[in-house]
Amino acid sequence: MGPNQVGFGSNFRIFITGAFWITGYINNSALGFYLLLLRKNIAENALVKNSGIYLLFALISGLINFLVLPILSHLLTVEDIGILGMFSIINQLLTPIIGLSMNAIIAKSYYSRDDINSLVGSSQIFSCLIFCIILLIALMLPSGFTERWGINQYTLVSTCVIAFIGINNAVLLAIFQLEKKPFYWGISIMSSLIINLSVTFFILFNVQMNYWARIFGFLISSITTLLLNLYFTNKLLLIQYSLNISHFRYFVRLGSPLIIVAICNWGLYALDRIFIQSFIGIQAVGYYTMAFALASPLKIISESFSRAWLPHAYLHIKEKQQRKLFHQSILIFGAFVCMGLILATVGKSVLSYLIDEKFSFSFQIMPILVAGFVIN
Repeated sequence: MGPNQVGFGSNFRIFITGAFWITGYINNSALGFYLLLLRKNIAENALVKNSGIYLLFALISGLINFLVLPILSHLLTVEDIGILGMFSIINQLLTPIIGLSMNAIIAKSYYSRDDINSLVGSSQIFSCLIFCIILLIALMLPSGFTERWGINQYTLVSTCVIAFIGINNAVLLAIFQLEKKPFYWGISIMSSLIINLSVTFFILFNVQMNYWARIFGFLISSITTLLLNLYFTNKLLLIQYSLNISHFRYFVRLGSPLIIVAICNWGLYALDRIFIQSFIGIQAVGYYTMAFALASPLKIISESFSRAWLPHAYLHIKEKQQRKLFHQSILIFGAFVCMGLILATVGKSVLSYLIDEKFSFSFQIMPILVAGFVIN
C-alpha cells in the first residue's frame, strides 16, 4: 500500500525535488568544467568513428532493461525494489574504490607504456588485494551499520564481490574500446544483460525468491562475462601476471585522485536515495527507485546520444563554428523537452497500465525526475 498520508507525500515530493535539482545543477557545472579541460583531445579521438556501434548497443541494452520493469513490478515488492536501489548505489561506490578506477588508468597508459601486458595483469592482482581488505571490513561491520543503508550484511558482501568483478570487466571493456573492437564490447554488454535477466527470471519463477533473484542474476552474469572478456582479451594481448611493486605505486599515484572524483560523482548521483533511506525508509526508496527507472528512457537516450554528439561538438569548437553549434544545441534541447513532455504525460498514462498498482505513488514522482533529466 502506498503512502496515502498527505503530509508524507507532500514532504517526500518537496524533499526529492530539491535534492534532484540541486545535485543536477552541481553535476552539470562539474561536467562542463571537466569537458572544457578535455576538449582538445576528444575531438581527435580515433575511437569516434565507432561511436555509432556503441550508441546502438547502449540503446538496446538500456531499453531492454526498461522493458522488463513491468514484469519485475509484479514479481517484487516495493521494499525489494528499494533494497535493489540501495544495492545499486553501494555497488557504484565500491567499484572505483576496489579498482582505484583502474579502467581509466589502463586507458591512459595503453599507448604510452611498453609493459601494458604486465600492467593489466598487475591491475587485476592489485584490485584483488584491495577487494580482500574491503571484504574483511564488510564482514566485521556490525549489522546495525548495514541496516542503516537498508541492506543486510549478506547483501553487502555480495555487493563487494560484484564490484570486484565489475572493475575487472571495466578494464577489459576499456581494452576493447582502445583496440577498436566495438563488437567485442557490444557482445560483452549484451551477453551480460541476457544472462542476468535469464537467471533473474528463472529464480523468480521457479524458486520464488525476492530481491536475491536479481542479485544472483548480477553475480552469475558478472562472472560469466568476465570469462568471456578474458577470452576476447587474450586474442588482443597476452596478460602477464606478476607482483610488480612499481606497478602498484603507479596505480596508487594515478588512482588516488580518480577515487576522489569518483566518490564526488557518486555522491551527486546517490545522495538522494541515501537521504530518503535515512529519513523516511526503504519503502520510500522503492517508490523513488521505480520512478527513477520509469523516467530512465530519457536518460538512456541522452547518454547514448552524448557518445556521438560530444566529438561532433568539439570538432565545431576546434573549427570555430560556435554559433552553428549553439543553434544545434538549442534545437537538441528543444527535442529533449518535447520527449520529456511526451514521457511525463502520454508515457506516464501508458506505463500506469503496465506497472503493478502498488507502485502508483511512483507516478507522482516521475514527472519531477523527467524534468531533471531534461535539464541534465
